[in-house]
Amino acid sequence: QYVLRNELASPLRDEVKKSEDKLLKACFLIDEKHPNVQELRFQGITIVHTMCKYFPEWLEHCPKIRLQLLKIWASKERALRLGTEEVLELEHLLESKKLVKCLLSYARCKPSDHEVLFQMLTIFTVRSIVDYSFLKQFYAQEVANGYRLADRKAMIVTMINKCKDK
Repeated sequence: QYVLRNELASPLRDEVKKSEDKLLKACFLIDEKHPNVQELRFQGITIVHTMCKYFPEWLEHCPKIRLQLLKIWASKERALRLGTEEVLELEHLLESKKLVKCLLSYARCKPSDHEVLFQMLTIFTVRSIVDYSFLKQFYAQEVANGYRLADRKAMIVTMINKCKDK
């Protein structure tokens, strides 16, 4: 994370930007039996988070990585870690926040993908010591006031359909 954020790391960031498959293999598509699987995934999330800071539109062009982030988001393992925040190391405590920031970067580029918006909302269903007010502000300002009327209507229809299915 610190190497990628260095002001001299532009060539490295450019290489990561065009190496979606390498990043997938190194950090996300790992055998569950690997002794460091959780740490490698966390490092992958951190790399994606850093890339989204420098290239906000990058995740829109990396559907395989986005899919892996959504799988991690929906995983029982992440939910369990979220429920035991008080025993996590500070760096790992921010896993969900980094995921939200990555997905938020994508949502800003692709406002028509309502599923991501609904996925991020679930962070408000659990108690957390991490501040997610930036996400609340995103929904209140950017989505409510900035999204086109057609996108907001489509979101409401999607929400109604989700409620009907349950």
